[in-house]
Amino acid sequence: MNRFKPYLSLCLTIMAIMCSQYTTADSCTAEDTRYAKVWDNYYSPQEAYNVGKILQLLVANKDTRGLYQYVDGELENGPRRSYALSKPFDDVFPKQWVESILSNEPNCSPVGWRGFLLGNGNIWFNKRNGEWKIRAINSASKETITTPSGWSVNHQILPPACFSYPWISGDNFEEYADRFHIKDITRWLIMGFWELTQK
Repeated sequence: MNRFKPYLSLCLTIMAIMCSQYTTADSCTAEDTRYAKVWDNYYSPQEAYNVGKILQLLVANKDTRGLYQYVDGELENGPRRSYALSKPFDDVFPKQWVESILSNEPNCSPVGWRGFLLGNGNIWFNKRNGEWKIRAINSASKETITTPSGWSVNHQILPPACFSYPWISGDNFEEYADRFHIKDITRWLIMGFWELTQK
């Protein structure tokens, strides 16, 4: 039975999508329709509601793969695809998160330019280039990164704060160049301030 579970989930999702396209019940109001005109009708209020219901169905079925079919590449914020798909659903999405997604009816209108939300912003999704996509999944379990962030030098880590970078104005590099009589700023930027000032 377990080997058929992914196929069952896929079938349920396809049925939900088909139902959403041919639904006769209108869950949205005339105000929702007027608000869609403000946004040049890039979405249909009823379609937005139906997509929200599909996402809720995927969450209720604990279908991580189905959720990530609505993600283009990686999320703007949320669990990386490889991490989410490698873990059991409950390890990535806690019970409170699931309850928040399922607790309210989906909206027919976006929250301005940010798009549509479920669970008080635990999922953000929107229609782009004619397709509905999830852009953020907030409040999910954090991935533990074991790789140190920085460069290892003599068995110690140099964090990003140790590296020089230009200000927007670029004045900080000019000040160093003037102070240490550096004429070839390009070489200095490539080889590093420390190396050149120690010679």
